[in-house]
Amino acid sequence: MKGTLIAIAIIIMVPSILTGGLDLSIKTSLAVVTAILVVGTIMSVMNGKQTGTQAPMEENDKLESRSPLNLNDAETQFKIGQAHRLGAGVPQNYEEAFAWIQKSAGKGFAEAQNMLGFMYDRGEGTTQNSTEAYHWYLLSAQQENSTGQANLGYILSNEGSEFHDYAEAAKWLSKAAEQGEELAQVVLAELYYWGRGVQKNYSLAAKWYRLAAAQGSQEADRMLGGMKYRGEA
Repeated sequence: MKGTLIAIAIIIMVPSILTGGLDLSIKTSLAVVTAILVVGTIMSVMNGKQTGTQAPMEENDKLESRSPLNLNDAETQFKIGQAHRLGAGVPQNYEEAFAWIQKSAGKGFAEAQNMLGFMYDRGEGTTQNSTEAYHWYLLSAQQENSTGQANLGYILSNEGSEFHDYAEAAKWLSKAAEQGEELAQVVLAELYYWGRGVQKNYSLAAKWYRLAAAQGSQEADRMLGGMKYRGEA
């Protein structure tokens, strides 16, 4: 099975530089205010699906301006963490990103929970830890975050994972696929094709491959072509 775990990649362009650790000076805080306001403006026009391995933007991704900036706010912490993670307006620093995103995730922000799971999964800014990755993906998925659902389903569908469970994978992948997650559509199609965790169904396999291919998935397009060649679709 092929597939890449999704991470939310928010493109941030800021005119100021965020510096220092978690104890920000007044000067740096003003820079953060500017950065966050720009992030909110950009993100408000970036809603919609992305293709490839990027996840779709969340519909309510716009960050409202706050005066004064509340550095204890979960959404603000997540966006600052993403700036550090992507090196947007600041030098790329995974450890700093992890610290901010962990704070946000601990407050229940679903996007941060998914990203924290991803960072644990990849070992970005922290030691790789599959158990922690699974934990945070699950919390995000339970809040109906489609990216978290897709990542959780992918882990569960992986035979090499300690959390392997095809039936549970199909459950979460179905939720994510219905919301347009390309990775989830590809993996769910594979489960239906082989009858793993679900009843074997070529029609549903072809449906999900077709939807994923329409989003640009080359793997889905190849698999659908094979099904057509064999008279299975």
